[in-house]
Amino acid sequence: MTPGFENSVPEEIKALEQHWSGRARHRVTLEGLVSAWEAFSLDVAAGYRAGVYDYTNELSRRDMLAQAIDTSQTVRSQVAARVEVADARLQAATVPTEAAIQHLHVDRVRWWWFRRPLSAGRELVDDLKREGQW
Repeated sequence: MTPGFENSVPEEIKALEQHWSGRARHRVTLEGLVSAWEAFSLDVAAGYRAGVYDYTNELSRRDMLAQAIDTSQTVRSQVAARVEVADARLQAATVPTEAAIQHLHVDRVRWWWFRRPLSAGRELVDDLKREGQW
C-alpha cells in the first residue's frame, strides 16, 4: 500500500510505480522504496556489510524517490519527512567522496552518490579501494 493513500493511489503515483516496475521486472511501490531507503540508512549507520553493487542498487532507489518527490506535490507531502530522516541518518554515517560511487556521471544534486560509509565490511572497502574512493 502506498503511504497515505489507503483508499486510492493517485494516478501520478500509479504511473511512476508502473514505470519502475517495468524497469525492475518486479513490482516496485513508493512505500517499498521509502521503507527500503529507511532500512538502508540504518544498515549504513550500523556499518554496511554488502559490496558496491548492492550499495549502488540502494542509491538507485534514492534516485527513484527523488524522481517521485520532484514530480508530485502529493508524493512530497506524504513521504518527504520519512525520506529526510533517512537522508540525515545516511549523511551522518557517511563521508564525502571526490567522485560519484563507481564513477558514474551523475549530477552533484544527487548527493547520495558522492558519499561512502564511515564503516563498511571488507567487500565494500575493497571495492571502493579499487576505485580510489577509500
